[in-house]
Amino acid sequence: DRTMGVTVGGPIVKDKLFFFASYEEQEITDFGGVSAADGVSNGFVTSDEVQEAIATAQALGLQPGTYGSTGVNLDNKRYLVKLDWNISDYHRASLTYQQTEEFRPSPYDEFPENVVLSSHWYNIDNITKNTSLQLFSDWTENFSTEIKLSHQKFDQVNGNPIDQPEVEIETANGGSIFIGEDNNRHENQINTERYTLSAFGTYYTENHTIKGGFDYLRHDVFNLYGRDLHGSYVFTSLADFANGDYDVYNLRRPSAGYTEAEKIEIAKRFLA
Repeated sequence: DRTMGVTVGGPIVKDKLFFFASYEEQEITDFGGVSAADGVSNGFVTSDEVQEAIATAQALGLQPGTYGSTGVNLDNKRYLVKLDWNISDYHRASLTYQQTEEFRPSPYDEFPENVVLSSHWYNIDNITKNTSLQLFSDWTENFSTEIKLSHQKFDQVNGNPIDQPEVEIETANGGSIFIGEDNNRHENQINTERYTLSAFGTYYTENHTIKGGFDYLRHDVFNLYGRDLHGSYVFTSLADFANGDYDVYNLRRPSAGYTEAEKIEIAKRFLA
């Protein structure tokens, strides 16, 4: 586990323009692994069954991964830059930019009776970017205004780097071994973009304070959920898995005449 950061700040132009910047990074190597209360430790699955499932999956051309260490790191990075400008005695402006990057491995189907191999973990990979500009003005002793313009962009992709079906293998003692990409993350992403503008004025009279202004908001969203696009299987035993004799098979595909890429493009246009 490693965390590091740096912060700097100071004047660019004396008494006029100032800056502040910071950076922070966190890394946890080889994140995740065997749960202290998974199917093996609770007696639902044996270690031999896990190794047999891995060997069978490899023989069938799958990439099952490992039981234990995931070999994937958790990474967090945060950036901040801010400029403050004293335009005059009556006006000042502030510009801020923030960016957060997160890459986090996460397990799915992690229950006391299950064993989840590393190929069944999914990665949460997201980037958030925020930019805001503010202007504060004192026009008279009695009247002041504040204007704020901001932009936020969020992009997140969930999934495993290897596209392959989800495989659940049931064991004799009531447990399950999970191999392959979690069927909820076969194609899973969200992209949002948000614009806001606000302008407000405040007027002070001898006995009253009068405030007024307006807000503008635009929010664009693209949300893709492609469950079972690569298929998902349930086998009631290791022998059935080796023989390809599945109990349940689910596959969801685009409508006839369309490819996955075309369906995604249609969804983007529909949600634009």
